[in-house]
Amino acid sequence: MMKTLQYLLVSLLLVICGTMHGETYTLSFPDEGEESKKIDGYTQTWTAKIGEKTWKIENFNSHSWKDGWTFIRCCKKNTESEAAIATGFKMDNINLVRVTIGQKYDSKYVKKIELIVADDADFSTNTKTISADLTNITKESTIDFNITEVGTGKYYKLLFAYNNTSKNNGIVEVKQVDYVGQGDTPKSPANLAWSEKECTAVTTRTENTYPTLTNTNSLTVSYESSNTEVATIDEKGAITLVAVGTTEISAIFEGNESYNAQTVKYTLTVRDTEPQSIENTVETAYTVAQALALIDAGDDLKTKVYVKGKIKGDIDINTDYKNATYTITDEGSDNELKIFRGKYVEGADFEEQDQIKVGDKVIVYGTLTLYNNTTKEMTNSKIVKLEKTATSMEEIKVESGEAQGVYNLLGQSVGANAKGIVIVKGKKYIKR
Repeated sequence: MMKTLQYLLVSLLLVICGTMHGETYTLSFPDEGEESKKIDGYTQTWTAKIGEKTWKIENFNSHSWKDGWTFIRCCKKNTESEAAIATGFKMDNINLVRVTIGQKYDSKYVKKIELIVADDADFSTNTKTISADLTNITKESTIDFNITEVGTGKYYKLLFAYNNTSKNNGIVEVKQVDYVGQGDTPKSPANLAWSEKECTAVTTRTENTYPTLTNTNSLTVSYESSNTEVATIDEKGAITLVAVGTTEISAIFEGNESYNAQTVKYTLTVRDTEPQSIENTVETAYTVAQALALIDAGDDLKTKVYVKGKIKGDIDINTDYKNATYTITDEGSDNELKIFRGKYVEGADFEEQDQIKVGDKVIVYGTLTLYNNTTKEMTNSKIVKLEKTATSMEEIKVESGEAQGVYNLLGQSVGANAKGIVIVKGKKYIKR
């Protein structure tokens, strides 16, 4: 009888211990899903994916993982709102949720950061809220939510409430979220990073320079080339060029008891001739046809250039972001170049819907790119010259030329009785 009772007690203890132990999950960036590759704004809802596990992401920007982003950012400028990261699956026996904050965190605009625990994915049943102490949060820090009432079958939602009255988007940066099961220890990010996301090597050069790997934790990594017919890389990271083409070079850390696994990549393009500089001046601005050809050639696309054209249509002026997206074309041509979220004249903000119109002639200065290998566009741009179409043929009634500010096309102040094309309050008129 005693032995039977001891056996039952031991069995019960094993069941309890097994039940109380929880599995640890990590949401790191870039995630493995497809939706995040298409996100480039602060007001979208999308799904992040690691393996078969999913998270619902609200009002966080991934920037389509461009420009070396290995994090997400929230908080749209001039906006009071909330952003959230919610699990799309149940977890058991989680006793710690740790948020790793990156290089962006502006406490002035953060109202609260909370962890909401619930029995359902809608976060409406048996909820419990844990608030973070905002006074202890800085850039490059962690936020720990300790869960005292550990349970099974729970969903977890991180909520970031903000009133961003600044002129900058993305004032909160999240690098990683760890959901630590009871009995486990949270792992740290590996923090691997290549110095560049793209590199061009030339077979005829005596020596090529390649991106360097930042490995602050001295982790053991392996290297890999996705196309060994273009280039190979050995165990020490030394590259051997094989043929003209493109390949992805990866540094891979498999993970250990202290650090999460991570793979970082850059694109290596191998040529047999030196790339040509595309730098130009406002006086030698490229036509749209020339700009499209430069994108096709792919030479020196990091260099900003001047492109001239006529606004064709599809004008989208966003007065919240203070920028405009539109297309330009060559006179009498069907070709077009998309100007993506560009600034107004000399980098000024777009404030009104009628600042540019179809038919206006512009010279824009920015970076040419092939977005997602499909759309030819210019980014990080501003208008450096704007020639508006005449918007009216009627007489201008002005009581005082000085008061109204009447100018000719050279920007010179002229009298109220001046004839021809004049500019009043930034708009062109023909005065007969």
